[in-house]
Amino acid sequence: MIKDIDIGKELRQKRKDKKYRLEDVSKLLGISVMYLSQIERNLRKPSDELIYKIADLYDMDVKYLLNSYNRITEEMKEELNNNKALYSTLFEVSNNDKLDDARKDEIMQEIYELYKKLAKEDE
Repeated sequence: MIKDIDIGKELRQKRKDKKYRLEDVSKLLGISVMYLSQIERNLRKPSDELIYKIADLYDMDVKYLLNSYNRITEEMKEELNNNKALYSTLFEVSNNDKLDDARKDEIMQEIYELYKKLAKEDE
């Protein structure tokens, strides 16, 4: 299953809330009914392009959907490509075998807290 949340179930509920049938949504998104059904059952992951379309159709936060599928926005990809310090930091923390997942999470949280503090000073 994808992540800890049941994103497929959530998407299915959004479709039903809007009174759409699988056939309706598949046509609106330009995909097959089978593919949409597989997404709703967490058997397949949508492409980034499709995630944006789904977010728009269901009035969902695209960042939430991207995160649910372990994806990042194009802006974040560009920032990682352009910012060597950010990329190196994330890479080194993520690939440090001496750190367990809990410690990696703590480090990332500390980086985030430092960012918030510095951003607030710049206001």
